[in-house]
Formats: sequence, C-alpha cells, structure tokens
Amino acid sequence: MSDHKKRIAAIEAKLNAKYQSAFRILLIEGGLPGPIMFATAGEHHWKRDADEDLEKFIELSATAALAFGEAMLIVGGLSGYSLEELGFASFDEWWNTLVAPDYPEVPPVEEPRWSAPARRSRLGYSGD
Repeated sequence: MSDHKKRIAAIEAKLNAKYQSAFRILLIEGGLPGPIMFATAGEHHWKRDADEDLEKFIELSATAALAFGEAMLIVGGLSGYSLEELGFASFDEWWNTLVAPDYPEVPPVEEPRWSAPARRSRLGYSGD
C-alpha cells in the first residue's frame, strides 16, 4: 500500500470515527502531470493552494464534504470549476500554461498525409 493510500485511509478512519459515517476518499493520480490541485464531492469543489500540504488539503476538503452531507470525496483528476472560475480565457490557455510544458509525451499536431475519398450514395457521388 502506497504512502498516500495509508494516509488517506487514516484520514477516512479518523473522520468516520468522529462523524460516525461511512465516508470514502478516492485519490486519482497518474493522469495529467503536476501536483494534485482539486477535490470534488457531489456539486462541491475545492482548489488546493499552491503551498498547501496535500494531506491537510484532503482532510479539510473531506471535513467540508461531510458537513455538506456527502458520502465521498474525489481528490485529483480534473477540476469541477469552469475555466473562467480558474482564471483562464480558453482551454488552450489552460493547457499551455499548466499542462503542455510538462507533458512531453504528447507529440505536436501533424498534417494528414491522405485525404478521404468522396462519399458514395446509391445514386452516385454525393461529394464534389
């Protein structure tokens, strides 16, 4: 069991004992590069401060989710916030500033080397 999983299990156990609940925390990691920045529970979303400890962020988000009556917290993955709420004008702006520079596995866009043939219908060509 990874260190993250052990710490999350400890947070779950602590909160479940305190609130007599069956609250679960799901950690999503290994997707997009960079630190885990978001947590979501139902319609509620939290954004981690740049200098905030991950374990503290998870505990605070989980406590807030429990207060809202939620049964599960998802930590990691994509944000539940809109791009505008995060301060970005477009998807490309978000991608280029937060992800693309740290994601070298994605090759640049290439022009297609072929063109699709004209589509046929039962009556003949339907294209140009």
